[in-house]
Amino acid sequence: MIGEEQKQLRKDWLEYLTKMPTDAFLDLAKIYLGEIRTPFNKQRLQEQLSIFLHDETNRKNIKSLLSPNDIKILALIHLTGGVSEKQIGGFFTSGKISHSLKEHIVNLEERLLIFRRSDSNGDFFSLNPLLQETIEPLLTKDALIPRPVSTVSCAAGDFFLTPGFLAAYVSFVLGHEDLCKADGTPKKKAVRDFALIYSKEDAESDSAERILKDITSAFMNLNLIKDNNGKSEIDWTKLERFAQMEETHQYAYLCASLSCPAVSRRGLQTNAQLLLDTISMIPQGGYTRKSILQAAVLASTGKNKSVAAAGPSRFESLMAETKGETERTNPMDMMDRLFDGAVSLGLLHQTGKDENGEKIFEPSDFLAGKTTGAAEEKNVVSIDAGFSVTVMPGLSLGELLPLMKCLDISHFDVAAEYELSRSSVMRAFDLGCTPKEITNLLDSHSSYELPQNLHVAVEDWYNSYSSAMLYHGYVLKLSERNAVIAEKNPSLAPHIVTHLAPGVLLLDFANDDEASSVISKAGIDAVGKVQSVGAKTVVPPLPPLKTAARIRENPQQEIQPADDYNKIIEEMHKYLDSLSLEDDAKEKLSERIDRHVIVNSSQLTAASIRFELTEAFAMDYAGKIHVAESAIQENKLLEIEIEDEKIIQGMPVGLEKKSGNATVTLAFDDGQPNREILLSSAVRVKKIRAKIIW
Repeated sequence: MIGEEQKQLRKDWLEYLTKMPTDAFLDLAKIYLGEIRTPFNKQRLQEQLSIFLHDETNRKNIKSLLSPNDIKILALIHLTGGVSEKQIGGFFTSGKISHSLKEHIVNLEERLLIFRRSDSNGDFFSLNPLLQETIEPLLTKDALIPRPVSTVSCAAGDFFLTPGFLAAYVSFVLGHEDLCKADGTPKKKAVRDFALIYSKEDAESDSAERILKDITSAFMNLNLIKDNNGKSEIDWTKLERFAQMEETHQYAYLCASLSCPAVSRRGLQTNAQLLLDTISMIPQGGYTRKSILQAAVLASTGKNKSVAAAGPSRFESLMAETKGETERTNPMDMMDRLFDGAVSLGLLHQTGKDENGEKIFEPSDFLAGKTTGAAEEKNVVSIDAGFSVTVMPGLSLGELLPLMKCLDISHFDVAAEYELSRSSVMRAFDLGCTPKEITNLLDSHSSYELPQNLHVAVEDWYNSYSSAMLYHGYVLKLSERNAVIAEKNPSLAPHIVTHLAPGVLLLDFANDDEASSVISKAGIDAVGKVQSVGAKTVVPPLPPLKTAARIRENPQQEIQPADDYNKIIEEMHKYLDSLSLEDDAKEKLSERIDRHVIVNSSQLTAASIRFELTEAFAMDYAGKIHVAESAIQENKLLEIEIEDEKIIQGMPVGLEKKSGNATVTLAFDDGQPNREILLSSAVRVKKIRAKIIW
């Protein structure tokens, strides 16, 4: 049963043939059907073309004649759901599309493998629905982006993001309020301390500085760390929200914020999602950087997309109009910016080099599905009598953050070592923790009972801490009678932080609205307007991402051209040689065989050829102008021979006629500047097709 998508494709295919100019349609029909009698019925000819393409022998030969580069272009069109000519050029050449690649696309159109469609974004190519079922098995991701063959192996880097590392970094920041210089980069003392904690020797100080700089930049760009009068402070509200996200989503956001800091929240989400989707497409054995950038195209388009791309905002649209930009950011460019950040943060690591010396990268274990996040075993903390705390892997970032409020990182490896000290516990008190909360938290994750002297020490430190305290919050002053009632009121009691004096309570309301609402529910009258500096701005959490669910292909499927690839071509040439045809006709039909347009010997007839002037010599000035004009119209190369010079081949991009002469302008793929040539000086001018080599 044909689905709706296939029905629409077939409808668009017939519309493509119907709208084709009559001369072009007749030329195409003659290639496959031979002589066309006039008057002709266009609809009938379309039906005959369909019959030709449904013939099993023809379909088999069409499939057999597909070259590796044919398959690559067709796979790109198939896997993305349709791409423009410019996008094809960007994918394969990372720049301006070459003349040979343009010619290859035209050749695939001529062979009826693809056709042009249009939508609101412009023209794009789709597979011919009549041939899609035949060629689809060949159009795999491995055919489009071949897996590299590793010739040199290397060990994976020793740095990668984990919940334990992020938690230890938070503890490090809490112990280094003077972490950064005025420009946001870490100070030298902080770098030295970081290197000692993370076992980075002096020879690797650059590595320690880079890691600290990058992770600090990522946290700051996400506003998880803020500057308060020269001191680095954790924004606990934002960090705790961040920690509730999936582990992979946390790392994607950190990488996106490091690599592309000056973007909107929506842009940050788009970049993080692109990173996740692209990395999910990397197979076992890895990809080179170029292949990863190409995989980003597949991850961001058509059927591979995890998230529908948001349309540009009004501001972005206006900016695009100002700059003359009409297309969205290229996913290859976006991934190019994300790539270095992904390597720096350990999301991608080098595993070797291919035969060309290009580095091969694979995702870290957590992105490859080799870890599952938090372990079921939560008793991962051990504390000795000297209050040294060892935390083994197993807890999520959200579970580790409360511990970081009262612990100072001393050494980080597979297991992290911390110190529970007077200063670290005092800091926890500043962050709103009580002695009971601290001991209960440690006890809940400890494998053994807490040392008794730890309970005593925490209580002693709290007594010292509470001997003089500075509060910030909402103060409620009540009469003696109302104070007794308020303490037992179920609406108000949970918000009481402490008693400042008889009838004077410190409350933990987040804003004036909450204060007024709770007081009203508690039934306390005669409370006037709240005296406050105003409510704090509530920043929404980061937009959620979608986890890439695609399964990484394994093993690689080797797709090779059919065994009878050369046999078909040889048989066609042999049959053509046996025919009694003019030399010009044989030359044109031989060219068609080499271009894989001929799939059946019935196409080898003189009636299928339209004879035209393709070459002019010396004094045939009008002929040379005609050849140049037709080459420009048909987007074909010109081959110009000038006496005492090498033959010149280029794409004609302009023809200027002047009295008594004409000048043709040629453009070149190899970066040469355009060249103007006087046709009167040309010994020979020939219109040719570009070679399909790119």
